[in-house]
Amino acid sequence: MIVPSGDMCVCTRGHDVLEAYLGTCAGVALWDKEAGVGGLFHALLAEPLSVASAATDPLRYASTGLPVFLRALETKGAKVSRMEAVVAGGAIVGPSTDVQLDLQLGARTLERVEFFLRTARIPVKLSETGGTFTCCLRLHCRDWTAEILPVGSHFFRPDTPEKIVPPSREAIETAV
Repeated sequence: MIVPSGDMCVCTRGHDVLEAYLGTCAGVALWDKEAGVGGLFHALLAEPLSVASAATDPLRYASTGLPVFLRALETKGAKVSRMEAVVAGGAIVGPSTDVQLDLQLGARTLERVEFFLRTARIPVKLSETGGTFTCCLRLHCRDWTAEILPVGSHFFRPDTPEKIVPPSREAIETAV
């Protein structure tokens, strides 16, 4: 199941696989193995520009969405003291001429996420943040394993019967 930006999904142990596709957004996977409860939160921005936007759509923002996400996990039986986290996203994407480095949208969202997790004392088991690539944060709900993959790589399967043949030196020299 794909979790779109500004949304979350909470589930119990099962066969679900939750995915968030992240660029400048930040994704947070949280789970409590003992309770068999976990989920994925996909924050668009660090914080709302106004109280009205926070009230109408709290899940869009890390500052208002993470508490909602945590309460939803606790409602299903998770305990903060047993939770583990994986964090991904916050990249700078797009042509560098279009990037407003002073805005640091992804970095600001990640700061809010990290502050929240640190304050709640939830350990981060894996983190792949920043950089210039988009990624997929995936949470397997059957065993609460998480992975962070560059977008596109999860379509490649090592057991593919077709053998990939690298180009010859001559082909590379001709192309250059």
